[in-house]
Amino acid sequence: MPLIFLLFGTCNADLQTRESGALTRTIDALIIDGRSLSELAGYDISKLRLFSLKKGALTPIPFQIDQRDADDNWVWDMESGAERTRDNEDPEGRKIFDANDLLVFLAKDAGDRIADGVPFAAMELVVEIALKEPARGARGWVYLAYFSATPPALSGRRYVRYEKDSKTVTSQTYSFSYSDQHLAVMDSLHLNGRAILDRTKVRGRVKAGIAFFKFNIEFNEEEVGGYVDGYINGPVRTVKRSIDHLNLGGGLRTPDVFCDHFFYPGYAEVPLLLSRNFAVEKIALRVTADYFGGPFTRVYAEGLADPVSLEQEYADQNVLGGVMNARWVALDGPGGSVVTLLKVPEPIKSHILISPWLVSNPTANYTPESIMGADPEAGFSVETGEGFPSGDYVLHAVYLLSADPYQSSDSAHGMELLHDPITIETRRLR
Repeated sequence: MPLIFLLFGTCNADLQTRESGALTRTIDALIIDGRSLSELAGYDISKLRLFSLKKGALTPIPFQIDQRDADDNWVWDMESGAERTRDNEDPEGRKIFDANDLLVFLAKDAGDRIADGVPFAAMELVVEIALKEPARGARGWVYLAYFSATPPALSGRRYVRYEKDSKTVTSQTYSFSYSDQHLAVMDSLHLNGRAILDRTKVRGRVKAGIAFFKFNIEFNEEEVGGYVDGYINGPVRTVKRSIDHLNLGGGLRTPDVFCDHFFYPGYAEVPLLLSRNFAVEKIALRVTADYFGGPFTRVYAEGLADPVSLEQEYADQNVLGGVMNARWVALDGPGGSVVTLLKVPEPIKSHILISPWLVSNPTANYTPESIMGADPEAGFSVETGEGFPSGDYVLHAVYLLSADPYQSSDSAHGMELLHDPITIETRRLR
C-alpha cells in the first residue's frame, strides 16, 4: 500500500503546499519537551511518527523520544550499573509520552507547510511543528502524528550511532572515542576518516583557603574520577551521562555531579565541571583539544583580523593571548575544519572570564600525556571572576565538525546554535 494512501486515503502523492520551507540552518537539533506537545500526553511512543513534506511527498524523518523518569533522570537504552532502562511513570510493558520526555529531530529534515484542509485519514492525531530562524525569518515545518492502528515504518536513516564495547560515537563526518583509563579524556577523533586528536585536555588550578590557611591545587583531566551512568543510543543523537568528581589530593575530592555528553551529526557537546564550594576562592581552567599530525594549516578566531598560520612553532606561548572576548576558535585545513565554542550556564555568564588558547609546538612534553607535542592545541581559558556563586556548574565545549574547509558561515552557525536558537510553534491539526 503506498505510504501516501495510508496517511491520507488518497493515491495522490503530490500534496498541495501552503508555504515552502527555506531553513538555512541545517546542523541544529530541535529538542521539544512534552509540555509543549501536551496533546500527545499518554500516547504510546511506538505509534508516533514524524514527517516532513518535500517536493510534494510526505515522508518519515529520523527522530527520537528521550524519556526521563519521575525524578527527571534519563531512561537509558544501555545502562552501566544503574539499571534505569524503564520509565517509572510508564505502565508495565509500554512506553508512554509524558510531560518531561523530549522529542529530538534535526532542522535539516524540516520541509514545506501542508495546505489546510488535507484529510489525515489514518492518523488519530496530528501536530504541526513550525520552525523559524530568528535572524533571517526562514521557516520550515514537520508533522508529528499518532496512529491508533499499525503505524507506517520509521525512517531508515540513522545519523549517529554509539558502540558500547569501543566507547565510540560515529556519524557520517566524525567518530569520537573515550579513553579506557580516564573518565574525562576523549582520546580519539576521526574527521572525514582521518585521526586528528591526541586527547581532550583540562588543566586547572584552584585557589582555596580556610581562615589564614591558603593553598593552591593544580589538576588535569586524569584526576577527574567517577563512572558512566548510561547511554541513549538514538538515530539523531547519542546521550552519555557520567557522574564526575575532581580528586584534589590528600583524600580530598569534590562532590559527584551529573555531566551529560551530547553527540549530534554535525557537532558534539562535551561537559566541563566547574565546582566552587565554601573553601574555594578562585578557579582557573584551560579546556582544549590537543591535535596531532598536522591536519590543520591555519586558525581563525572571533576578533582576529587574519588567520594564524600553523606552518611555524610558537613554543609555549599562547598565540591568541592578545585576542579578547573571542567566543569561537576555528581550525582549518584541506581535510576539514573544527569550530570550538563554550556553552556556559546562564547563572555564571557574567561571573567568568573566557579567552581563546592556541599553542603549536610538536616537540614539547606536556605531562601527563604520553604523546609528545601539541600540533596544535586549541580551546579556551576560563577563570572565575568577581561574584562567582558557590555551587556546581557544567559548561560544555561545543565542537562543530565539518569534512569541508572552514567558511565564515560555520562559526556564524555555531554562534546562532548557542545564542540564537530556532524558535518553535506547535498547532494541532487533527
